[in-house]
Amino acid sequence: MTQQLVYKIKGPELNKILLPNISKEIFSNDKKNKNQYLTASDVLTSDFLNLNWKDYKWKRVIVFHKSNNGGIHVDGNGNEWGINWIVTGSGVLKYWTFDKVDIDTYIKNHYVYKSNHQPSFYYETNIENSPYLVNAMLPHQATGYDRFLVSLRLGDQNDQVWHDSWEDVVKKFKDIIYD
Repeated sequence: MTQQLVYKIKGPELNKILLPNISKEIFSNDKKNKNQYLTASDVLTSDFLNLNWKDYKWKRVIVFHKSNNGGIHVDGNGNEWGINWIVTGSGVLKYWTFDKVDIDTYIKNHYVYKSNHQPSFYYETNIENSPYLVNAMLPHQATGYDRFLVSLRLGDQNDQVWHDSWEDVVKKFKDIIYD
């Protein structure tokens, strides 16, 4: 399998693992153009969280709404990845290698980059019942078209699996990656 940065995976449908009535709260019109950083147990069923899907302890959920281009950035300290579900709208993820970007500024504990180069990788994401395994370790830019997205993330940096390489993460999910 050729190494990619985004994989469509066979995973649970989001509506089957969300807590009852949480959708009204996190996908409401007043949440548009805002990022929500939530504890996984406040959003997802305990049945799902207790499964420790793929032996990971899922502790955070980020709900993104986007109706524009975001900046080129790397999530966290450059070692994050997630499982994303598109809830509404559509989007595009563009990736650059580090040699094709320059640091533009430093905002909210992370670098924002700029580039005069075309992205090295381009991936369209749409509403589907299947989630995506997404690398957030490389410089990337998310574009959304009235898109709500739920991103499942690990705990804090003290979790050992936080330090898994992208190759190790892909190996762990290999059996549920669509060909």
